[in-house]
Amino acid sequence: MMPVKLQDEMMQALEQHLIDVRRSLHREPELSYEEFKTTDKLRTWLAGAHISVLDLPLPTGLIAQVGQNEGPVVAIRCDIDALPVEEQTGLPFASEIPGKMHACGHDFHTAVILGAAMLLKAREAELPGKVKILFQPAEETGHGAESVLASGGLGDVAAIFGLHNSPELPTGSFGTRTGPLTAGVDRFEISVEGIGAHAATPENGVDAIVTAAQ
Repeated sequence: MMPVKLQDEMMQALEQHLIDVRRSLHREPELSYEEFKTTDKLRTWLAGAHISVLDLPLPTGLIAQVGQNEGPVVAIRCDIDALPVEEQTGLPFASEIPGKMHACGHDFHTAVILGAAMLLKAREAELPGKVKILFQPAEETGHGAESVLASGGLGDVAAIFGLHNSPELPTGSFGTRTGPLTAGVDRFEISVEGIGAHAATPENGVDAIVTAAQ
């Protein structure tokens, strides 16, 4: 068994590494399907932890794998893209890319899942099966999951686990429930056609502005 002091030192080193990872990602945010530098960074960090990356047709994002035993295959998932937002936080690790920011916390998600992958790698021999680590691109457009599924990298996965940061919860706690938990992104268009009328007799028309507002 590893001495407690050495174990504590290793966990402190991992914690600092993940802080550095998150801040590196935060400084260089990339929008959906533009996450080329982010993907390269992930490959470097995973290689440094001796975690293999699957050879898949994904221009951005990737799937890594821990575990060698023939057993259940599960996945843990995060998203890696940023938003078209101008950062005005004044933080020392603020975005260096004008008009782009990790305003939704995907830099944090990525660091968390990377840390989980490293902890799993340290106990790889104990895993009854395999764990795939999914770094999904283009979550903000609502289409990144489609490209991941099309790559074939999740065909043998029985379950996927993920999380989303919730700053209003106390540190060290989490929230969950049965059934749907958070909203999904989507877009739709509605056309409203009105009927013109004289301002003195609005009852003879149909006000498209009022209808649309309703």
